[in-house]
Amino acid sequence: MRKLKDGTMVEELSQPITITINTKCPAKWILIDQETGEVYTPYPSTGTLQWKKIAEGNIEMIWK
Repeated sequence: MRKLKDGTMVEELSQPITITINTKCPAKWILIDQETGEVYTPYPSTGTLQWKKIAEGNIEMIWK
């Protein structure tokens, strides 16, 4: 089990899974790790790098 930031306990799988987002507008998406609080935004290309971490001081900018 893993504990999220809000205290919720969630199951940890024995093997990793792949989660895919199909979109024509990657810039509208953000990914939030509810365990660590880290926030990511997608790279605008189709290369091997898919998500880049948003620096903690810049997170507020995504909601404006």
